[in-house]
Amino acid sequence: MSVDTLILTLFEGIWNSKPDSKGPRNEKRAVAAFGCREGGGAPDTRLSDVPEWFCAIYNAGRRLDAAGIDIVVWTDAGRVRIQIKSSQKNATLFREKQKRGTYRPDIAVVVIDEDNHGAEDIRRLIIAAATEQYEILLAKNANKVGVQFLVRAA
Repeated sequence: MSVDTLILTLFEGIWNSKPDSKGPRNEKRAVAAFGCREGGGAPDTRLSDVPEWFCAIYNAGRRLDAAGIDIVVWTDAGRVRIQIKSSQKNATLFREKQKRGTYRPDIAVVVIDEDNHGAEDIRRLIIAAATEQYEILLAKNANKVGVQFLVRAA
């Protein structure tokens, strides 16, 4: 089965699940866009647009969801936390809550319009948000290594 057929099959299953509201459905679509079954896992290796550092993508559990995290992307530098919103208005409201301290400032916000975003668009948006956070993680990790080295040398 081609990766496109797999993703379309996953998307159809998500669309046919009526009990889910728009939010959970878009969260599942974000994971399915990487060729992962429900819950998540490593992206399909046939997808050429996924960077090497992008190890896995998972739907967040209840505890993380309560903390404003819908998707977790595992990278070779650590976890990237992502909030999925269905409109720019809701994304703005979430960012305002981040500024007030309700949610962590390191949660990336991605807007996935239920009607207009296919798998490639969703991957592009998730990868762009994850790349930004990944670069921040790399910088933090580089600083930690330097600090540990200085402490050990002293």
